[in-house]
Amino acid sequence: RVSIARKAHWVDCVTQEQAHRLEEETGRRVDVVMNGVNTSLFKPNSETRRAEIRADLGIPEQAIVVGYCGGFPEQRGAREISALTALAPETFGVVIGQLIEADCAELAHDRIRLLGEIDYQEVPDLVGAFDVAVALDVPGRSGVAGNSNQKVRQGLASGAWILTQAADLPFEDKP
Repeated sequence: RVSIARKAHWVDCVTQEQAHRLEEETGRRVDVVMNGVNTSLFKPNSETRRAEIRADLGIPEQAIVVGYCGGFPEQRGAREISALTALAPETFGVVIGQLIEADCAELAHDRIRLLGEIDYQEVPDLVGAFDVAVALDVPGRSGVAGNSNQKVRQGLASGAWILTQAADLPFEDKP
């Protein structure tokens, strides 16, 4: 860990305590990045576990899974996932987070799984089943909160591609 930190171009930590300890150990500056990710929880799933999760959700093993996990899914990715999966027959969508009944009715179709709120202990495994993690944000929030950095980091740590938008530009709704 120290050797890697000494050679790295940039080092960041989730807490001030981690940063301080690593600065002492390496003699270099370490930045603190809020909304970091616990990589002992968020990591790529084994092929076996990935197949089990997909089977549990009724998703074919070879499908492309596009997913979102977090708060305000109707504003931050669920609509885009529903539209994408409705158009692309090889894709399935997974949306984790609280939705009102009207949103569920609007977003539902045969290749989208609206899981609602789930126990946090289940989240890493499910995110590990995503091929593409959606990390969109509402324009006013993205400039302040850093464009869903936690979702970006969780998806990357889990081995997913990331679908996001620039933090300083509003999302453009184009095909």
